[in-house]
Amino acid sequence: MSVLSVSIIILTYNHESFILEALQSVALQEYPGVQLVIGDDASSDRTCDVIDKFEKHSGMNIDKVYFDANVGITRNFNACLERCQGDVIFVLGGDDVFCPGKIAAQVQHLEDNPSITISYHDVEVFDSDSNRVMYLYNEMHGKHEGGAAELVRRGAFSCGCSVAIRNKNLPACDERIKFASDWLWYIEVLMLSGGEIKYLEGVYARYRRHANNITGGSHLQQQYAEVMQTLDIVAGKYPSLKAVASKSVSERNIAFSMKFFIAGEYWRGLLLFKMAMSKNSLAPLFFLRIRIRRILKLFR
Repeated sequence: MSVLSVSIIILTYNHESFILEALQSVALQEYPGVQLVIGDDASSDRTCDVIDKFEKHSGMNIDKVYFDANVGITRNFNACLERCQGDVIFVLGGDDVFCPGKIAAQVQHLEDNPSITISYHDVEVFDSDSNRVMYLYNEMHGKHEGGAAELVRRGAFSCGCSVAIRNKNLPACDERIKFASDWLWYIEVLMLSGGEIKYLEGVYARYRRHANNITGGSHLQQQYAEVMQTLDIVAGKYPSLKAVASKSVSERNIAFSMKFFIAGEYWRGLLLFKMAMSKNSLAPLFFLRIRIRRILKLFR
């Protein structure tokens, strides 16, 4: 049986301090013939210089997409996706890290389970300054499996650097969603493939938390707007998902009301809470039950 070929997309923006570690984590993967595609969204620091220097000294052939002006995550991703030739696609942020054995483990996961379109695993979320592990992503967000409806119901429960996706008739990311377009993309990938997203036991990546990727204020408002836009697109485009998307709106409103409260935007948080209650009075109880279970897991 032939070995599945692999493409890895790395998305960068002002990752001068982190990109070398990300590149080294890819180079250390013991898997043959990896295609590496890097998209840089017009970094103003030396990110591209670090990439070029690494390519020269490592001997790796990197397919580079360097934008002269900022285009946003979604368009950057789509430009890279167009160049991917591998049977399986992996995605890595320029400030994150793959753990040893990740590629081989997920390729095997896909080979052993033909029904799987998207494989994902747990991820260490760590503090950039101290290197301290803060928590495991799926201990916090839950481990879920299923088809597109489960993704709509649960939200984006897989960390971006944890996914491996079969490269078969993949759609582009919807560029109406400028930043957090991965959730909608996963939903559409599963709808078009008829496949499932499945969890692979193990921790095979590290997600870095630092000042530039902690959401709050205007970024939180943008995130909320894109989540609601995603659910609106899903409900309008896929009739079979309309009911679950409508229910998910209430639950996402509860989730974001709590995020806004934590960020100190109490009026906006209260408004979203009232909106959720007006649509589904049980949404807060359902949401809190899930969150309490997740918090308790962290103290076991």
